[in-house]
Amino acid sequence: MNTGLIALVALVIGTLSASADTFRAINWLYVNPITETEFEVVLKPGASPRATWCAAADYSGKRLGRYNKTDLVVLSAAGPGVTQSRFKGVVFTIDPSRLETDPTQSYSVTIYKVGAMLSVGHAKTFCPFYPGPFYN
Repeated sequence: MNTGLIALVALVIGTLSASADTFRAINWLYVNPITETEFEVVLKPGASPRATWCAAADYSGKRLGRYNKTDLVVLSAAGPGVTQSRFKGVVFTIDPSRLETDPTQSYSVTIYKVGAMLSVGHAKTFCPFYPGPFYN
């Protein structure tokens, strides 16, 4: 195996200092809890909005026990990280009452508009499918 690749992987893993509560989504993006209803998806360079929504949906189902019909809402658009200041992030909530304005059903997949909303079921369609007994 290429030693340069191994060193790069070790460097990337080392820079993502994860806390005990950090969740690694099915697409390898990290999600950090903020409150019982809010969490931040930490953005990797090149992470697409679809990947970000996928990570939010995966976290919502596996950590919060909130599945398909739950709405995910962008509480804080992509920008400086809240839980990891060296990275950019997007803060989501499953409690739309936390917004200062009404959330809007998103017809484009955006992480740059506060109030953008997708259901967990819709956002989960952006996740990769890995067949096997532990796919959820």
